[in-house]
Amino acid sequence: MHVITAGAEGQIRTVDGATVHEVDPSAVNRYRSFAARGYPNLAAWLNYSHASYECTQAIHARYGLDVVDSPLWNLDGMVTAVSRSLPVVVRVVTAMKQIADVHGRQSAETEALGELEGVLLGASAGIISNSVASAEALTRVYGIQPHDHVHGIIPYGMVPVSESDVPVDPPSGNGPVTVLFVGRLEKRKGIQDLFAAIPAVLDRHPDVRFTIAGSDNSTEDGFADEAGVSYSAYFAQEYAGYVDRVRFLGFVDEDRLQELYRSCDIFVAPSLYESFGLIYLEAMNFARPVIGCNAGGPRDIIVDGETGLLVPPADPEALGEAISRLVASQDERFAIGQAGRRRLLERYSHTAMATGFVDFYRRVLATRTESKTNNGRVARGAMMEHGVDQGLGNRLTSAEVIRRIRAELGGPSERSSSFAARMAGLRRMHDDFRAEPVGGRLLPLKKLIYWCMASTVDRQSKVVDALFDTIDDLAAEVEQQELLITQLGQELAETVSRDDRPETTVAETRIDDATRD
Repeated sequence: MHVITAGAEGQIRTVDGATVHEVDPSAVNRYRSFAARGYPNLAAWLNYSHASYECTQAIHARYGLDVVDSPLWNLDGMVTAVSRSLPVVVRVVTAMKQIADVHGRQSAETEALGELEGVLLGASAGIISNSVASAEALTRVYGIQPHDHVHGIIPYGMVPVSESDVPVDPPSGNGPVTVLFVGRLEKRKGIQDLFAAIPAVLDRHPDVRFTIAGSDNSTEDGFADEAGVSYSAYFAQEYAGYVDRVRFLGFVDEDRLQELYRSCDIFVAPSLYESFGLIYLEAMNFARPVIGCNAGGPRDIIVDGETGLLVPPADPEALGEAISRLVASQDERFAIGQAGRRRLLERYSHTAMATGFVDFYRRVLATRTESKTNNGRVARGAMMEHGVDQGLGNRLTSAEVIRRIRAELGGPSERSSSFAARMAGLRRMHDDFRAEPVGGRLLPLKKLIYWCMASTVDRQSKVVDALFDTIDDLAAEVEQQELLITQLGQELAETVSRDDRPETTVAETRIDDATRD
């Protein structure tokens, strides 16, 4: 087994029998023009995906590979799936579309990323859901019917901790009860609901202590923009009377995390949605009672009242009641914790997960001949469905992204094969440009470059072909210089109105100037 991960050093090492390959996604910035157009995350994701593809090809050439396994998250397997060089199995996680909706942070980029997630699923040789909820999301979010694909539900698992780390008897004494939260501090993880629930719990049980472990994500989810402060600062500001009983640890390493699970009395993670919820298993591993929300994967993991408690999402009052219920009953905490540990051993062990994945890979390979035929149809259909070329303004379409990936995969030969189609589009831009009045020709430089290329194609096809190799680099540089673009448009309009020189010559001259700048 080979594992690809990000790393600037490019090291290759062995970890628990697996060969881990580091790739540096920033070494070759192939998709930087997407960042210049306002899609920085997409550019970063595709750079990593392409670096992973190249590493995959090197591994395959040396050792031989049967299947590439990729999470849906960050489109890691997109370039490999588009290349169709190896069957790609995609593991479904919480969708970008869902995250954007929860955080209320929809944008042209999140829409494009959501569309591309659907394209990756459509291009895959198999789809693995980690819960019933994530399987349902395939249809609800992407319009994909699981029965139309090689699909399976395989829950995550983990290595059980030693029995010596698991209590065999209820704890004695009446010391303070510790409630632990683990996760990023962001809206989707329900951190604001926990904040709102804490006062009622501490008013009823003053000796309770809350420990909150996880990185603050207030900048990324928009909370810092709205509140003007981080989550921990917000709690200190709004709940000043309770700060002495709430600890914010920030990011913690794995050893510290395990100790936190081992030493807590109650684990709570009121996420508004989780595709699975591995954190609940981490707490159940130490026989700790867990509290989660009745949304997504936790419904599979937690049997309400038996292996944990489920509350409605975004309901601080119900959350506070659930916490107080377990704080008040030491015996119930112990019983629920023991039942959760048994459920983990029965259903969520690492061996059960590994067996499920291996069986699924074999299923994919057994149907590979058939899936190649079907997958081609599904992938092309998905790309056509999601890749509408008529965006608004500068909106990036998934079809454009797929074409760009194919061009990067194919190099000059791929660009040459699509030359006629590109020229047709450039000619249309040229005609549109000439049809506008002089005052309306204050166009962005990138479009002007396209027009120049179209107008010279008949007599300078080699020059145009060469320009294709540098067009994105040039556009990325110029699009960051708004003053230069404005000045160029003004000078172009003035020059055209002042004399009757061919517009092609003017455009080419300005392009040369911009390139030197």
